Amino acid sequence: MDSRCYTCFEKSFYSLLSKYNFSEVDELKAKKEFLKYLSELDNGVVAPQIARDIHAKFRELLNDEDPYSEEKNDHNKTILTLFRELEKNVLLSENPFNKALRYAIAGNIIDFGPAQKFDLLKTIEKVEKSAFAIDDSQELERAIAKAKNILYLGDNSGEIVLDKLFIKKDFEKLLNGLILDDGSIKVDELSYVPAQKKNNV
Repeated sequence: MDSRCYTCFEKSFYSLLSKYNFSEVDELKAKKEFLKYLSELDNGVVAPQIARDIHAKFRELLNDEDPYSEEKNDHNKTILTLFRELEKNVLLSENPFNKALRYAIAGNIIDFGPAQKFDLLKTIEKVEKSAFAIDDSQELERAIAKAKNILYLGDNSGEIVLDKLFIKKDFEKLLNGLILDDGSIKVDELSYVPAQKKNNV
């Protein structure tokens, strides 16, 4: 794991601590336990595993299943107000795939952990106009066109609203069938995970 990740995890943990009114004694105890945990990590551990463990510890400390629930709800509501306008932009674009992909990328700025401060609207505007540092978008579009199964891992903190612009178009395309160089393809069905929640992809 990159050494810079430790700093990010510290910022994330301390930011969560600051949201709640802990006593000085309890806050000091939590910080000591957190630093002890970091100091004992194996060098081969990956960042997502650490994030999972840290949030598990914090949920236990707070007796709160989702410390970021308020922030997530606020951002979902904010981005939902923009959805129709962004969807229109995708539909009217000369390259709808690329436009929807850019919105999905912009959604990745939403992070209530280490970053803390971000401006989603400015990020969307920037991503719309900027060139990709590495542009594999055409290869991605071709791969999606040929795929029989697609696993799309989404988020639920506003980012999923922007992801919907990207996956909706391609899911519909798969259902309607695609014409490839060597013939046409059409999937039998699309499934949701979990199956009971069809608003989650």
